[in-house]
Amino acid sequence: MLKQLTILLVFFTGCVYLNAQTDTSFQLVKKIKGDIVAFAADNFDNLYLLNSSDQLKKLNDKGDSVAVFNNIRKYGKVAQIDVSNPLRVLLYYKDFSTVVVLDRLLNVRSTIDFRKQEIFQVQAVCFYGFPPVI
Repeated sequence: MLKQLTILLVFFTGCVYLNAQTDTSFQLVKKIKGDIVAFAADNFDNLYLLNSSDQLKKLNDKGDSVAVFNNIRKYGKVAQIDVSNPLRVLLYYKDFSTVVVLDRLLNVRSTIDFRKQEIFQVQAVCFYGFPPVI
């Protein structure tokens, strides 16, 4: 009896999950094809695409290419992208413990080498901005 009750419970739970997948409020706007290994989106609906050769491309909300960062041989593979501040894009290269700070047009503004600061086990990086004082 307990076994049959368990089977019925699993069956009805599965039916509830199947019915929950019929949400039609989302709509496909555009497909972007290509050699994309990672992507990120900022608060201005810009899309940042990273391909397998570590070229970073910025697309605006209409899908037009705005900027390209193509300095792919200097620091190795990109481990992390932070676009929480679209005016300061961070690229973290874990193999070289280096952060490259890019501006809104993906030009290099500065680089931070953690090895020179004697920080050797960096796992992740992000931009931390202070809230405005009112």
